[in-house]
Amino acid sequence: MGLSKLKTNSLIIIILISFVLLQIFSLNDHNVNIDDDDDDGHNEHSKFKRKFLPIRNDQNNRSKMMNYSIKIDDNITTLLNLKDFRFLINEPNICKSIDNDDEQNSHLFLAIFIHSATNNFDKRNTIRKTWGNHSFCYGIENLNIRLVFMLGITENETIQNQIEQESQIHGDIIQGSFLDTYRNITYKHLMGLKWINHFCPYASYILKADDDIFVDVHQLIYYLRGKFGDHPQRLMACYVNKQSRVARSYRSKWRVSYKEYSEHYYPAYCDGWTIIMSNDITLDLYRIANNRPLFWIDDVFISGILANDLQIVHYDFSKSINCYRNEKVNNWLTKSSISLPPMLGLVDANRYNDPNYISDTIVSLWNKTVEYYRNNLNIDIENVRK
Repeated sequence: MGLSKLKTNSLIIIILISFVLLQIFSLNDHNVNIDDDDDDGHNEHSKFKRKFLPIRNDQNNRSKMMNYSIKIDDNITTLLNLKDFRFLINEPNICKSIDNDDEQNSHLFLAIFIHSATNNFDKRNTIRKTWGNHSFCYGIENLNIRLVFMLGITENETIQNQIEQESQIHGDIIQGSFLDTYRNITYKHLMGLKWINHFCPYASYILKADDDIFVDVHQLIYYLRGKFGDHPQRLMACYVNKQSRVARSYRSKWRVSYKEYSEHYYPAYCDGWTIIMSNDITLDLYRIANNRPLFWIDDVFISGILANDLQIVHYDFSKSINCYRNEKVNNWLTKSSISLPPMLGLVDANRYNDPNYISDTIVSLWNKTVEYYRNNLNIDIENVRK
């Protein structure tokens, strides 16, 4: 009787051990399947490996995905509180090296993303044919520059069709799935940071700009290299606004309610027409934005509130570089002599009743800048890369 009971107990123990081992092996198999499944958006490993494919493909196959890993572990289909975000038009390969190899473009010096309204076709074309043409050498053979335009969507079908045609021709449009309105500019700014981190993660410098500015890229490159080197860190350089009082008047375009922002003064922030950043802070700014309520004034939110959270100290270049705004731009253009061009120039058309004023002024700035370098330094900044 005792022997029979012992055999029974042994059998039960064997069955239990077998059951436990079976569960362990099943669990291990399940975990392997999760890690290998690139479609599981909740798994960190699979999110890192996921290939983020844009919606549109064109005949030049510009939308074929890059082969290198992004530096950010991030869901491509979200942007702050937008849970169904998409890059409706994307150029993921534009930051690849100029010789079209498949390697990471670790020597990209400057990536520029420009805020542009959907119907600003003329402004974009003006930048393309002047200072924003990244095929120009600017007298510097070994430094690459890339430029893209950031747009939201429009409800005007005709304009949207024109944008798609523009993208097919130039391959420099990035369009996000949010309405292109003034109150959505923060989405556009953060989309720029998101795009940089996903598709242009190796640029040394990032320039965020508006489409009404002029840049002497040759002068800017030498300034940045001389002042901050080829691999800057924790850099945010701009025109800095300090002790800026929050507008409360209903007559103000910039009115902000106490519910939107309760303080009386904003933290120090950048004028948004041009902000120069080191690559490392673009990732930090993008990540921390998800921890803050959305604020619609993008300059204040990103270069002020978020930068303050990250303890980023602004570098105010307003007194240290050749930077002109508005009337100073016109003064330089109307001089009979040709002096050093503005490194950065803001062209303000608010006081002029001429829809072509900005584009015409940028072209004039470019032509005089080219003449300056050709006559004074024997440099042809329009020399095209081979």
